[in-house]
Amino acid sequence: MPATLRSHSPLAVSPPALSPQAAAALCRSVESALLQNSLLLHYQPVVSLTRSRVVGMEALLRWNHPTLGVLAPGHFACAFDNPRLAAKIGLFVLKRAIVQAQLWLAERLPFGRLAINVVAADFASGSFADHVLDSLATHGVSTKRFALEVTEGVFLDSADGQVSAGLRTLHDAGLEIAFDDFGTGFASLTHLKSESIDRLKIDRSFVDGLGRNRADASIVAAIVQLGRNLGKAITAEGVETAEQIDLLRGMGCDEFQGYALARPMPAADVPAFVAQFDTEALHFRAPSYAIHSNSDSKIIGLWPI
Repeated sequence: MPATLRSHSPLAVSPPALSPQAAAALCRSVESALLQNSLLLHYQPVVSLTRSRVVGMEALLRWNHPTLGVLAPGHFACAFDNPRLAAKIGLFVLKRAIVQAQLWLAERLPFGRLAINVVAADFASGSFADHVLDSLATHGVSTKRFALEVTEGVFLDSADGQVSAGLRTLHDAGLEIAFDDFGTGFASLTHLKSESIDRLKIDRSFVDGLGRNRADASIVAAIVQLGRNLGKAITAEGVETAEQIDLLRGMGCDEFQGYALARPMPAADVPAFVAQFDTEALHFRAPSYAIHSNSDSKIIGLWPI
């Protein structure tokens, strides 16, 4: 699942499957929310401990629902099964993120690169890459300050090569292309050969097992070494504990994203986070968690307190 579609917590229970009628109604509500400006972006920092600074931000979609509050896309994922609606949402995310990057640049905020997630529907028109470059130029945002995150599913959903061609154009223009959720797909290694891929994001499902599962530790270590051998940058996502950070650093990974560092936050909160970021205090800032279980004592969710 692309980062854009993740639920609020990495271990939260997914919403139940919807009937076709309910899914259609939800899509109509999402489209109305788009027209009514009820969709918004939150931003999650990516930090480097060696460089002691924030090196990037990932833009994550949210829906300010009139009765349910702020929802992550896991609650309306069916909207992305509709190519037309998914493309509209993609253009919204692109425009909002570029405008935000422009504002941060004007404020001289050192946010690194701002990344958005893309889906196959974004590339269906054949003009997405040109639209990205035109929008960046219009708003005075360098391609070096912007990134796209793509999962294996995006490649598989585009049989005509539009995604690969578009990513190559954007990569050649200076945007960073990150392979998100790396290691979870059936053909990750095949796509890794692409020269357009600049970064690997280690999937949270492997990071979660560090310190408890030897197989996960071996997989993460292998991904880090493979990425370094191929000249790819590495980011570990879903980092939630100081122990995971220590283990990842020992493997040679130095860029981290997850609740141990910061939750996704409104744009207005980003400057304060960047200003206050202190790597020396990192190990003392891991959030407390409440474990929610059902009557069979099976863990069904993990939420920050």
